[in-house]
Amino acid sequence: MKNFLDLLDIDPGVNISIRLRALCGNGVPRCRMTVNDRVIYDDFLSSECIKQFSVSLMSSIQIKVEMSDKIYSEEKETAIVIDQLAIDGFAIVPDWTHLARYENDHDANGPASYLGYNGCWTLEINEPFHRWRHRVTGQGWLLEPTTGFRG
Repeated sequence: MKNFLDLLDIDPGVNISIRLRALCGNGVPRCRMTVNDRVIYDDFLSSECIKQFSVSLMSSIQIKVEMSDKIYSEEKETAIVIDQLAIDGFAIVPDWTHLARYENDHDANGPASYLGYNGCWTLEINEPFHRWRHRVTGQGWLLEPTTGFRG
């Protein structure tokens, strides 16, 4: 016998997909990607990397992409590029890149999906994704569930 959750037409998770690529002109950079403190990738990145995963529908989301072990050079470039980041089909990179922060060893500020310095790119969504999406796109608030009846 199916229970109520088995009958639902909605997915109780939020799907995340990310596509990274490396520029390795002066060596291969080390890349560490985490989602909600769960390590998704932690190795040297020498080519394209595509990852797909999901998080709980009502959880907050923290995505980090960190580059390390870059050897700086005037002539050759080493970097990690976030080509695409989508949450439930909603394109964060490139459309909403300005909502992420990139802290690096050169104090280069500003919106970026190009990690050219050793540092960490972070996107933090401190509420359930669909509430956040409605708010940042100017669609208004979504109603929040209540647990009791007021009479």
